[in-house]
Formats: sequence, structure tokens, C-alpha cells
Amino acid sequence: MRASLARLQDVAIKESIYADYFTQYPNYALFDATAEELYGVENAARLRAIRERIDPEQVMGLVGGFLI
Repeated sequence: MRASLARLQDVAIKESIYADYFTQYPNYALFDATAEELYGVENAARLRAIRERIDPEQVMGLVGGFLI
């Protein structure tokens, strides 16, 4: 899967249809994708700040899924 994703990214770069700010689509991302890969650096930081304010004990982190 990783090799396929890398190949698709290489093709997109060669075809000039890829930008550095593109993120992974969460529904198709691999299980270990980082928040930055899914939402971008700025949005991941914003989501972490919201998480700290709303859920300081990180209870929602116990349910699984992608970590922010």
C-alpha cells in the first residue's frame, strides 16, 4: 500500500498536479497517518488546541481512530 501511494505521488508530481500542501484523505489513509498528514500542519495544531481546551483529560483518545 505504501509503495502504491508513493508511486501515485511520484506520478502526480511529474504530471504537475501535486502540491506540497495536499493532505491524505482520511477515509483512505493508512492507520498510522499523522494528524499533519491528514489535516495539514496548521489545522493539526488548531485541532490540538481545541482538544486541550475541550478534553484536557483526553477521554476521547480512548475510543481509537486517528490521533490528533
